[in-house]
Amino acid sequence: RSIFMKTDDLQPDPWMLEDVQLQCDLAAGRAAEALAIGRELTQSLSVLRRSDFERSLAELHEWRRRTLSYAYHLRETNLATTMRTQRAEGREIPQRMRDEMLAVLRADQNNQGTEDLCGPAITLLCADVDAFLDRYFVSPANLHAEPAPEFWTLNPDVAKVPDPWARRGAFTITSR
Repeated sequence: RSIFMKTDDLQPDPWMLEDVQLQCDLAAGRAAEALAIGRELTQSLSVLRRSDFERSLAELHEWRRRTLSYAYHLRETNLATTMRTQRAEGREIPQRMRDEMLAVLRADQNNQGTEDLCGPAITLLCADVDAFLDRYFVSPANLHAEPAPEFWTLNPDVAKVPDPWARRGAFTITSR
């Protein structure tokens, strides 16, 4: 089954999220290869062309960073869903899932170049996995969970909208 355009606000199937994640990973890998080649070529360009080429490389670097952000977020979303399923079925969340979530969050944080968003999530995951799952990567169906406070700090204008989930904006591909 393939989805060209989603027109509902339902949580996508985990397999679709994983497919998009893998495609983002592949695209980011190709971009990294292109950046490496581009950096080698930069020195052989004339001064006149070099600045334009360097700006293009900077844009490609930013595109790769955003592509990796999608890949990380998609993996985090699927891991959180799997961890919640384990918890709902009364099973212990396997340590390997916790370890993978921590590793992906750290990679995400490194990719962002800041601790603003992932730092509090990492701290909470290490302290209390249940509280982490109640706070992060939740959908509007989990209305008891207010979106993470860091979101409002970084986006003060949206805090004026009364409904906490509506403030997040329209449909996104992953957790809302």
